[in-house]
Amino acid sequence: MKKICFYLPQFHDDPLNHEVWGENFTDWVTSQNARPLYAGHNQPLIPAFPEYDLLKTDGIFERQVGQAVEVGLDSFSFYYYCFDIDRYALRGPLERFALSDRVSFPFCVTWANIPWTKSWIGKPNVVIAEQRSDNQFCEFVANDLGNFFCAKNYLVHQGKPVVGILDTRSIDIRWFRKQLELVAERLGYSGIYLFSLANEDYIFDPNIDLYIGWPPGDIGLKNCQSYALLKRIIRSLPSGTINRHLFKYSRVGSEEVFLDKQIVAAEKIRRSGCPQFSQSILTGWDNTPRYGYRGYRLEAASDEIYIEKTSEILRNNLNSEVPFTFVKAWNEWAEGNIMEGVRNSVDYWRRLKSVLKN
Repeated sequence: MKKICFYLPQFHDDPLNHEVWGENFTDWVTSQNARPLYAGHNQPLIPAFPEYDLLKTDGIFERQVGQAVEVGLDSFSFYYYCFDIDRYALRGPLERFALSDRVSFPFCVTWANIPWTKSWIGKPNVVIAEQRSDNQFCEFVANDLGNFFCAKNYLVHQGKPVVGILDTRSIDIRWFRKQLELVAERLGYSGIYLFSLANEDYIFDPNIDLYIGWPPGDIGLKNCQSYALLKRIIRSLPSGTINRHLFKYSRVGSEEVFLDKQIVAAEKIRRSGCPQFSQSILTGWDNTPRYGYRGYRLEAASDEIYIEKTSEILRNNLNSEVPFTFVKAWNEWAEGNIMEGVRNSVDYWRRLKSVLKN
């Protein structure tokens, strides 16, 4: 069973970001401008290394791959953004990784086929780029992804390139899979291996080979924080003293409780008729850099509890004989979802090393 870690290529000056947010906007801007919302809230999270640019920093992929191998990961899955024909975002790092002669670490892509919004500043209803989803466009995406299938280190399972997609219900998934298969077969592969997110309606499509958990928004995991009523009330209050005092109690959930709920929810999914389901591992959560007082934070469990629960997740996946366990994520700094090294927070790299290498 291979371990795949999601990778956010949001750390370079992208033309679409430049157009909307201004020069030199990256996720470092969002994450490092964060502020603590209550006493003891460790924001901003401080990287244990100089801030990097994925297109300019020499040796950045080699360093990250070295860390990934040491912790026990087998592959990265880069988020892929394509909104319309020739309208991309954050493509440069993916191309640089795929074409690098100095990187042999496997990678695959996950098409984040949802509209791009201003959620980075807490405005998810303000759309930056609409997501096209008709069949003609899906054929274009399939052919574009074929360019990455040609990379020497593209991840292959049983002779099939591995591809992820976030939203299967916004497109004709049967058509999309067929286009991917045609592209893969032209390149000499035997087909395609497609994974996607399990959904709360327990609706599973036969065109998806593997459904995966998507913490912390998995099935059965919504509103896992305490004081749900207070949380709804506080959402309408202005930021200030009241929010500062109430935020911790209304919006901070326990990672220990979350892990328990996640394991229970995974068993429900398996019993619901899902063809194959792989429970995913979360590396912390605090999206207040994006959403401020409207965000959520998971209060970290102890090392012992986290290691015990994530070990259980891996054992469950092994018993289910799924080919992959996904880790979310490598470097989603503005969501506190990180394993590449933080000075002032939990070291999930060290925690997961003790699990994945055992």
